[in-house]
Amino acid sequence: MCLNTFTSRSLHRTAQASDDRLLDELVRLRRVHDRIGSDSARPLDVVALAAGARMSAGHLIGRFRDVYGESPYEFVTRRRLDPAA
Repeated sequence: MCLNTFTSRSLHRTAQASDDRLLDELVRLRRVHDRIGSDSARPLDVVALAAGARMSAGHLIGRFRDVYGESPYEFVTRRRLDPAA
């Protein structure tokens, strides 16, 4: 196998694995989003939500903000203050 073919296949596998990890993380973040949104009156336990999403609390907060434009705390506060939500 020539070096170019080997490199190309390796890059493809790496990109595919990266895409799979990103998709998995987005699915887990969506579950957290849905869980918070389904019962916003319940106290927000970011540590428990993060554990359920298999990530640290800091990572959850940062990635949640990246994806949804607000932190979990901001999201739940907005839900609590908006009666139409």
